[in-house]
Amino acid sequence: QQPPPPPFPPIGGVGEATSRSPASPHPRQHFFPLDGDDENDDDDDMERDQVTAGNSEDAPLVWDGPALSSPSCRRPSVSRFRQGRESLQCAAALVQCHVDIGKLHLESGAVDLAQTEFAQAAKLLEERGGVLTSLEPMVLSGLAQVQLQRQQWKPAEALLTKAIAALSHTGRDESVALFRLHMGLGDVAQAQQDLPRARACLETARDMLRLLGRPFQLELATVLHSLGAVYRAEGSLQRALSSFETALSLREVQLGTQHPKVAELHMDIAATYVHFDLLEEAVGHYEQCLLLLENIYGTAHPRYQQCQAELRALHFRPESSFHPFLVTGAILTCAALVFLRMRWRRHS
Repeated sequence: QQPPPPPFPPIGGVGEATSRSPASPHPRQHFFPLDGDDENDDDDDMERDQVTAGNSEDAPLVWDGPALSSPSCRRPSVSRFRQGRESLQCAAALVQCHVDIGKLHLESGAVDLAQTEFAQAAKLLEERGGVLTSLEPMVLSGLAQVQLQRQQWKPAEALLTKAIAALSHTGRDESVALFRLHMGLGDVAQAQQDLPRARACLETARDMLRLLGRPFQLELATVLHSLGAVYRAEGSLQRALSSFETALSLREVQLGTQHPKVAELHMDIAATYVHFDLLEEAVGHYEQCLLLLENIYGTAHPRYQQCQAELRALHFRPESSFHPFLVTGAILTCAALVFLRMRWRRHS
């Protein structure tokens, strides 16, 4: 028995599960435009009718079965579609299979294998002569993710920019894919210390996510977290705190208060206060972070020990009102004043 064809997730971030459009309960599907010139126009029309029927429940390229969670599970589909790669429908499905395998390799850390799969998908697109242009942004996004994993910022930036340009020519509303690409560009610019460009890209992603609404609250928290770090580096205290605190409230609602991502935001808020020499305000967030990390990981975990070390270093900063030497000096000064006053009273 032949395995069913694979699902077709929306163009977007590598490793993301198939998201659902806020306006529709059904998964978003790809539609493959047939703009090329094939030898047999009748076959072309028949394939167009099959592919553009993606809205119907009996569409041949839609599969609502269980997700295939490993590269080896995808291999039978690759072999099956490769046998009919001359068919446009099979070529599109084969590209999707290579992309899905590449995503799974990325999730498992096999970057070189992921690069091979995405490169094969790109080669198939090139062979079809621009007919499957709707799949190009997804392949470019995968190749960009590979470069991001390797910290090759320039190639990643070029691929992400090209993917955004390709996506704008599809004629569809791809806000979900666009926000992920802009977020990737923001991360690249932040790694390159290009703060104005990072801020612009992340603010664009933030505005898109606000329009998408409730289904993307966690993604909005992630963008706000990165945006807060950019504002802090630029010296904007109020904007940084506003972004961090909004991200904190979103994560507490979506993930609960006892979550590592919540502790991470407490630590970043504390670091922001320290960056602007507001040490007393930082102590509370460090203590809250320590409490969460102790409940989640225990006191032997490296993240707990890192937070504890930062809190101890805070107490020993010269400008800190908690510096032990300053406290000791203040106590000794008060004691000396009391002693001198008592002695003066005796003589008088």
